Amino acid sequence: QGNFRGFLAAQEGYLTDGESGVTGISRDRIFEFPEEPRRGKKTVRFRVRSESAETGTCPDDAANPGNLLCTPFGGTNASWLNHWAVADGQKRSRNRYAGESNEGINGWTVHWRTNVRTGPGSAVTGGGGFRTTQQWKDMAEARAIPACRARGGKYVAGSADFGPGHNRDAGSGVDNFGDNHGWFYLIVDHSTNPNVKKWRARESRTWVGVCTKRVRRR
Repeated sequence: QGNFRGFLAAQEGYLTDGESGVTGISRDRIFEFPEEPRRGKKTVRFRVRSESAETGTCPDDAANPGNLLCTPFGGTNASWLNHWAVADGQKRSRNRYAGESNEGINGWTVHWRTNVRTGPGSAVTGGGGFRTTQQWKDMAEARAIPACRARGGKYVAGSADFGPGHNRDAGSGVDNFGDNHGWFYLIVDHSTNPNVKKWRARESRTWVGVCTKRVRRR
């Protein structure tokens, strides 16, 4: 009666309309199901990146470096300061990080991207803790490679780069060596006097890298 459910429309038409059928499909293909076309693969690109500069951290624990790029902590400021003198302690620890022996505020800045110093002369005695642009890129690459691998991809050589870090800074302007410098601090407690502290500074940066991955076409 033409109630051949489960057949393709063309097959059902053949079976209801006789041997020749209206579809012209041969008898030996009535019960042959069509093959799915083979789907090839394509290469896709995607990015891996650090946490946001607004939320990322540089933990104090060396075994847990966090997701941002972080340099080691610099030395402590030379003298103990009252526990409430946070801004002064952070400023001095940044200067000690930069290699400035007298820890004064000299009005010079360091550009976060190029590390080029501008402004009045200062008492900087050495290179300090600042990384070069290439060193930051190398640090970014070291994060991007395993991040790509973790997502089943392959790192694109030379694609890693760094961005500005988060500035959790009690100072402002030239006191933080310029805009977009990311700083984190470690407070050092006095062994007997809880009213005085020292500070240590470290720089932070965000990072990004590009990966490729072979996936099936949809």
